[in-house]
Amino acid sequence: FGLIGYWLIALPLGYALSEELVLPGLAPGVYGYWAAMTLGLALVALAMGIRLNRISGNFSKVRQLANT
Repeated sequence: FGLIGYWLIALPLGYALSEELVLPGLAPGVYGYWAAMTLGLALVALAMGIRLNRISGNFSKVRQLANT
């Protein structure tokens, strides 16, 4: 998930935002990289949460792990 979220999504998106190739004026310079890395982090966290829920097969088991 990290490889896909950070290297394949966030890094190219950060470059595109920082160079203003997409959405000009939204996040120029280093702010484009920060915005893209924030999005990448959110996507990785969401994917790992979904994976945890699916592999556990039991919501109560996930809640128990979250409380420890």
